[in-house]
Amino acid sequence: MDYLDFWKKIVIFTVRLAFREFNRKPEKYSHASKWVFGMLTLTGQWVGTISGTNSGDVFLDISDNDGTLRGNIEVRDKRFGLSAFDFEGLREAGKFQIQFIPRAAQPGTVITPGIVSGVFQGKDTIQGIWETELGTAGIFTASRVAAISSVQPESTTMSDKPELPHAKKSWITPLSLISLFLTFTEIVTGIAVTQASGGVQIALATFVILFPSSIAFAFFWILWQRPYVFYPPTEFGPNTGVAEYVKSCGIRY
Repeated sequence: MDYLDFWKKIVIFTVRLAFREFNRKPEKYSHASKWVFGMLTLTGQWVGTISGTNSGDVFLDISDNDGTLRGNIEVRDKRFGLSAFDFEGLREAGKFQIQFIPRAAQPGTVITPGIVSGVFQGKDTIQGIWETELGTAGIFTASRVAAISSVQPESTTMSDKPELPHAKKSWITPLSLISLFLTFTEIVTGIAVTQASGGVQIALATFVILFPSSIAFAFFWILWQRPYVFYPPTEFGPNTGVAEYVKSCGIRY
C-alpha cells in the first residue's frame, strides 16, 4: 500500500466516524424538533468548499419539494478543474442525503457517481461528507447564496449563478513561449552572422531569413485550423471548460 492510498483510507475513515452517530439519530428526535427541522428547506443556490482526497470550490443548485431533492452540482477542483453532476435525494429531520451522477468533466478526468450526506448548521449553512465510487471522500460546507448576498450586497443574486474562483492567470502561455523561442533564436543567429564570413555567413543569413518565415507560415496555418491550442484554460473564463471553448470555435476535435 503506497502513502497516497493510506492517506485516502485515513480521510474516508475519519469522515465516516464523524457522522456515524448522526446517521443513527433521526428516530431519536422529538416531535417538536422534527417540526422545526421540517420548516427548513434546501431550495436555492449554495456556494462552499470541499476538502479531503480532493479540494476546491462547490456550487449547488437545489430544488426541495417537500423533502424530495433534485438539482445539480458543479465542482471546481484545484487539480482537475470543473466537473458537473446531477443528483436526486431526500431531506428528513434536519438532515439530507443525495446521490449524484456525472454529467461533464474536463477531458482526461475520471469522475464517478457518489453520495453526499449532510446536516443543517443553522438556516443558511449546511455541512457533511461526500464519497464517490472511485474511493475518494471528504467533507464539505456550503452557505445559501441569499445569506451571502444579505451580508455583501454587491455579490451575486439568487437569479444569477455565482462565479466560482478560478486559476490565476500566468504569463507562460503557448503564444509567449513561441515568441520567446523565436526572439532568442533570431538574436543568437543574428549575432553569429556578424561574426562569421564566407559560406558560413551566407548560410546563417539564409537561416535568419527563412526560419521566421517558416514559423510565420506554421503559426497562421495552426491559427486557421486549430486556434484553441494557443490559449491555456485560464483564458476561457471561470465557468468555461476546454470542450465548451473548442465547440464555441465551431471546430470538431
